[in-house]
Amino acid sequence: MVKINPFLLACWLALALLTPAGAAPGDPLATAQQLFDQRHFSDALKAIDSTPAAQALAPRRLFLRGLILTELGRREEAMATFKKLTIDYPELPEPYNNLAVLQAQAGQFDQARVSLELAVRLQPSNPMALENLGDLYLRLAMQAYDHARQLNPKAVGAQRKREALRALAPASDSAR
Repeated sequence: MVKINPFLLACWLALALLTPAGAAPGDPLATAQQLFDQRHFSDALKAIDSTPAAQALAPRRLFLRGLILTELGRREEAMATFKKLTIDYPELPEPYNNLAVLQAQAGQFDQARVSLELAVRLQPSNPMALENLGDLYLRLAMQAYDHARQLNPKAVGAQRKREALRALAPASDSAR
């Protein structure tokens, strides 16, 4: 009969509970993804930052790091990460889309427009980038009507169009 050491059993159980399901032991990227999915963003960042140097610049790792930073509210770092992805991997549409969302949130609407137009050009069938681009155009139109009203407070047409667009505005505030 095999005798089990209670101390070793307790250590093994603790390790099993701390390792996310589906993550291979020693795979920081899989662990980070699992922690991200479980909304444990600080732990996910620690896991992804422990990625071996050989994988540090891999697009999947950088993209996940950008998502984690976004969730942690570290917008500038997330923007820098997505920007790096667009430079190193200009053929990938997703980093442009995520960068654009952050740019729009920061009020950088012209840069967001450029980023979204690039995302759509790279993948014309990307529904998220297309919707984000439509939301951004809506926001830009509202700004233009507001500016027209400032220049001419009697501009009834601009006021009416602005009010018509306002019903759609909440959808433009969501980040994707």
